[in-house]
Amino acid sequence: MKRNTLICFIQMILCYALTGAAQNFSDDMQLVGGDDNTVTVTVKAVAPKKKDAERLAVQSAFNCLMHSGVNGIKGGMPILSEAKKDYDYRLFNENRYIVYIIGKPETVSTKKIANNQQATVRLTINLAAFKADLKRNKQIFSPAWADAKAREATSALNPTIVVVPYTDSSDGYSFEAMRTRIENNPIERYAVERVAEAFQNNGFKTRDFIAQLQNSKNRSMLREGAQS
Repeated sequence: MKRNTLICFIQMILCYALTGAAQNFSDDMQLVGGDDNTVTVTVKAVAPKKKDAERLAVQSAFNCLMHSGVNGIKGGMPILSEAKKDYDYRLFNENRYIVYIIGKPETVSTKKIANNQQATVRLTINLAAFKADLKRNKQIFSPAWADAKAREATSALNPTIVVVPYTDSSDGYSFEAMRTRIENNPIERYAVERVAEAFQNNGFKTRDFIAQLQNSKNRSMLREGAQS
């Protein structure tokens, strides 16, 4: 009985320890410059102490790249398409991310917010080496970050997408029925354009349905002219 109680107590301690180790990463990150090999960013993070805020800002840069995405890099798409907690835990809690920082992170500014400190940190990341480590650890890359060979191998999983308006049995399911809905309803036309744009911004190839409609209409008019 005592042994079972001790095991439960140890499990509770481990659970609390892992929960306490979780970081509240910041997404307040701006691109300064870079290319496929290196990237320089500024990140803001808040913590009770200045040093903690600075460290959290640096860690947040890596978390953003992996899971949130950064405006100006690959259309804002994150490197990974899914998160694996075991890799993240080792990366941050064992300080493995440090080896991918070029030079020394620079604290641009700090300020007090309520009882906390906000730190703005500028750092440069060896992006090529970091991506290589992710690949070695069998992390799953998002379409925008996958290399050419990987994209070719998974082309069936990353098809060319055509966004079309919704039709039902009352409309019919033909190309002509879709064109009628688009031409008669500007809101549906706008919705189709915005959804297609969202796919493009996330690294997917799309085909312009509106342009296809117009081309189809032009071809039809030319055929009618030839017949007459």
